[in-house]
Amino acid sequence: MQRWLFTFYFLLYAMAGDSQQNRPGFISADEMLEAFCALYKVDNTADEYISFEKRRGDWYVVSNRYENQTGLIPFRKQLFRAVTDTGYRKLSFVNVSGINPLRPESLMDEPTRMNFDIQPYYGYTSWYKDVITDLGGKNPLSDNDLYALGRAYSARAMGYISNNSGFVDEKDTWALPFSINALSREQIEIFRKEGKLALDCFEMLMKRTPDYETVVGKIGMKYANEIMFQYQIFLTYADSFSRSLSLPVDLYRDADLQESKELLSGCPPNAVLLSFGDNDYYPVHYLQKVRGLRTDVFLINYNLMGIDRYIYRTKFPQYKAQSVKMSADTAYYIGNKGDVIYLKDTAVKFAVRDFPFFFDSAPVDELGRQTLKAGSVLLDWRGEKEQIKIPLLGAPYLFKNQWVLLDILNNLDGRKVGMRSQFFDELNGLNKYLEKSGVTWIFGL
Repeated sequence: MQRWLFTFYFLLYAMAGDSQQNRPGFISADEMLEAFCALYKVDNTADEYISFEKRRGDWYVVSNRYENQTGLIPFRKQLFRAVTDTGYRKLSFVNVSGINPLRPESLMDEPTRMNFDIQPYYGYTSWYKDVITDLGGKNPLSDNDLYALGRAYSARAMGYISNNSGFVDEKDTWALPFSINALSREQIEIFRKEGKLALDCFEMLMKRTPDYETVVGKIGMKYANEIMFQYQIFLTYADSFSRSLSLPVDLYRDADLQESKELLSGCPPNAVLLSFGDNDYYPVHYLQKVRGLRTDVFLINYNLMGIDRYIYRTKFPQYKAQSVKMSADTAYYIGNKGDVIYLKDTAVKFAVRDFPFFFDSAPVDELGRQTLKAGSVLLDWRGEKEQIKIPLLGAPYLFKNQWVLLDILNNLDGRKVGMRSQFFDELNGLNKYLEKSGVTWIFGL
């Protein structure tokens, strides 16, 4: 279900060059979405949730239906605009009459739009294989194609480890034991070999066009983050091996590390630092691993908390930081369990400490979706002496990373949590309880 619903809306994104605009017949995601909303009206609910595919510049609209225990399953795909078309094709949706309440931003978030514009293929299972087949044997490649190829190699390497993107063929993902040392030596070498293909592309582009802009900044930042991404995979799936890894001592520019230094400096002793994206995550890991800075702070990433192995890794010490405490058992979040909790907005206040009872009772709605009747949640505050109410503001659902974070916040036992920014999703009710320490927002003071 993460494939369609888990949006990585907190990543830091900059404009990514001119993406694939040099390709004949290029249509941007923004242009395609505006055209769709101008022509058609859809409810975009679990009965027919709309997603999109791009195949060599051709745009397809995919209809998906919710199925219990499986999630959203595609049942119809329609070609909306081919590269060779001069207009958009008629689809089997209701035509718009009057003002259409459906807006492009409700169909696709900005990071996803940028991924569509960057890649010649995107939005479907094994899209990266098509990129590699198309571009892998060509030479020379344009800057845009070289960047797209590097991202495809990176996606293929990650696909061996996990299908957290939702775009990996299940048969390509290794069946790994549930352990922080799950990877065999052979698997480690395969991942490193695949990862090097991505790094080679980014390094070539960095040397050729150092000012090339990517989704996280200039290509040098992307190259450094990719090295740290691969290190973080080992930290999560091959902990013992990660301890032996040596990383470049000059991987980041000092200017690219300054904010991360300030974030760590603002954290109280033994704090948890919550990252919202790439650029407040990978440089912090670098400072802790390579420079030994504030290794008492346990770094977690809000987006990655939607991945079962990543959640499990927080139960173990990291560097010199104590593990993170939570009450949810592994059975509640393993695999696709707990990916999405649908909310039925009521006046009921739900105590976060009762999540284990909720999962054990497994209440569902008429569509068989795991559903919680609550309009707000209650967090234990200063132990169990008092509780604070966090309104959910009519949110339609909670994603796994959100309810897991609430569980962590409910089990701090006096520990503080730092972060770069306030919340701007369904959990923004937490902002009332954040206080500023330098550039770092602190929860739990």
